[in-house]
Amino acid sequence: ANDYSYFEAKKKFRPFLAAWNGSQTYLTRSTFKHMGYAAAKSYGITLSTDKTLNQLPVPPARPRGWIIENHFEGLLYAFYSYEAEDVVVIGNEYAHNIDYGIDPHDRSRRLLFAQNTIHGTRNKHGMIGSREVNDSWFINNHVYDNHGSGIMLDRSCMRNVIYGNVV
Repeated sequence: ANDYSYFEAKKKFRPFLAAWNGSQTYLTRSTFKHMGYAAAKSYGITLSTDKTLNQLPVPPARPRGWIIENHFEGLLYAFYSYEAEDVVVIGNEYAHNIDYGIDPHDRSRRLLFAQNTIHGTRNKHGMIGSREVNDSWFINNHVYDNHGSGIMLDRSCMRNVIYGNVV
């Protein structure tokens, strides 16, 4: 069902999860529904660095995590990363999210997206690697019935493997 009834406006607050520099996030066998809104890093599920911390003489580690066998529905961005690394996203269902199902972003690297099902994204893409998402793998995902592209790689994405997906 394409139930967007919990989504009123992009700027209206909805709960979100944001994990920052040095974090290790583990989400498994859980359901996440109707999260995220259009404020910085508040999109839904976010793994991100903080630009001000990156300017320290010794910046903290990038955020990392495992997201395995979950259900995400009705999130503004069901997964978003900014300068994350070594993230594993396996066996999840991304159903009827608003803007993106999976959106690794700026300078995220060494990511694995495998055996996920992404469908019914309302406004944009099922999966997008955007702006220097490098050295990552998109393997055996099932991506369909999204408003925009099924799988898209944006500017300056290099050394990625896209294999065995059904789009």
